[in-house]
Order: sequence, then structure tokens, then C-alpha cells
Amino acid sequence: RRVLFRSVAEDTLLPQGELTVFDDEGVLYDSTTLVAGQYTLRVQVNEDLGTTPTIRITTSNGGVLTGEDEPLALLNDNRNNPELGPLYTYDFSILSSSEAGDMTIYVVMEDESNNEVNQSWDHLSIDAQLPQIDIFSPTPSSDGSKYLYGNKINVLAGVEDDVVVMSFQYRFTYHFGGSTGTSLSTPWSD
Repeated sequence: RRVLFRSVAEDTLLPQGELTVFDDEGVLYDSTTLVAGQYTLRVQVNEDLGTTPTIRITTSNGGVLTGEDEPLALLNDNRNNPELGPLYTYDFSILSSSEAGDMTIYVVMEDESNNEVNQSWDHLSIDAQLPQIDIFSPTPSSDGSKYLYGNKINVLAGVEDDVVVMSFQYRFTYHFGGSTGTSLSTPWSD
């Protein structure tokens, strides 16, 4: 009588990633709104993968910030730490001309048992364009305006942004003795 034994490995755990964002100086970026600049995404995976994961970043206005499916770079395989899977990274830019909108980040991961998952994150958005500030009054001296010491000056200004203006602060800086003299600034006011 001959008995055959087979070893069966069962893997019911799907790969899963945790996404973090870092700025161009390598500091954790804790805002959900990305302004113009360089960023690094890091994806910490819960288990070893059988293939290199890929990433695709899209925006709500139809834009794509990556190629179709770009590979993530391995930053640390964490082989000496059984509690962690590999850590992957991806660098990308937000241009100052980028349209405001929500982002969706898709990462496709396949583990060593061929369990595949397409994980997505949609908590980030783009606000790359700076607000525009217009000062309507007082008019500049190039328009022929003159203001004398002691005269009342009314300041009229407006702020516009492609997303939202949460607050507007201002302060005045007084120059005594022309541009080479001393200056004094008031505290910021709402």
C-alpha cells in the first residue's frame, strides 16, 4: 500500500496597503489637500507580494497624474520584520496649473498565492492654484493718486480662489523714511 502526502498552503488573506504622503523634504504631509509641489506616496503592504504593484492616479475632472499602470519602487522589503510586509514608494508632481478636484489613487497588488486586489484611496484633493488678491482702493501712485500723512485711507480688497476662501487676513506695514528707512508692521487681522 502506497500513501501519498501533499502539502497544501491556504492563503485567504488579501494584500492590503496603507497609504501615506510625504512632501519634497521627506516630511509626512498631513493635509488632505495637495498644493503645487513634489510628493512621495508610500504604500506599506501587509504581506509579501508575488509581483511588483502598480499605481494609477486620476482626478475627478478627468485628468491622469500617472501613466496607465506604473510600477511602484521597492523602498524596504522588511524581510527582517515578520510584522511588516514590503514598503513601496512613488514620486509625483502637482503643477501650479493643475485643475482643482478630487484624486483617486489605485494600487494593484498580487500576493505570492495570486490573490489580487485593486485598492483605492479617494481622500486626497488638489488645490494647486494660489488665491488671487485684488486691491481696489487705495489706487497706486502710478494712477496719479497721492495720500498725505494724516489723510484717511479706505482699503478695499477682494480675494478669489478656484476652490474656497476659508479666511482672509491682512496687516499693514508702515515705512518711515522711504524704502531705506525703518518699517513697522501691524499684527495680522481678520
